Amino acid sequence: MRVSVLSPCLRLTFMASLLFCFCLAGNARTTSSEAKKDTTIYDQVEKIAEFRGGQQACYQFLSKNIQYPILCQLFHYGGRVMVQFVVERNGKLTHIHALRQFGGKAMPEDRIVTNEEAFQYKTAYPQRSAEVHEGLNLADKLVEEAVRVVKKMPNWKPALDAEGNKVRMRMTLPVVFKP
Repeated sequence: MRVSVLSPCLRLTFMASLLFCFCLAGNARTTSSEAKKDTTIYDQVEKIAEFRGGQQACYQFLSKNIQYPILCQLFHYGGRVMVQFVVERNGKLTHIHALRQFGGKAMPEDRIVTNEEAFQYKTAYPQRSAEVHEGLNLADKLVEEAVRVVKKMPNWKPALDAEGNKVRMRMTLPVVFKP
């Protein structure tokens, strides 16, 4: 007699467990669709974002499109600009900016034009005298050019997570200017 009394209880427990499993499965489907709406920006992924054509093509693009600032050339000033950006799921680059500090060091190091240098430049190049003044930081010119060129880049191959889903990824690209 007890078996018949427990049998409906067991059936009820089984049905509740089954219903719970279906609810979990439904939530799992929602979670995977929510992954596509995920706005997280990753620093580490299974497969990193990549410039189409690879690293060599990226450096070719940079060397073809960079216009070394004339003031930096004349003052024999160069340096490394670390440009950070996000590669979106569609490969588009967003949030493009230069890091002014990297590893505790200014990137590139500041180079301030002195009053004497500004005077010499204006005397030698009177037609371009408006470009230079005392206190001008040549590092700003390198930063502006590096950011301009990265903004001009075509779409990249997006990053992939462990499941093979396209994800947003933060990247840092060094752009080197040699005098």
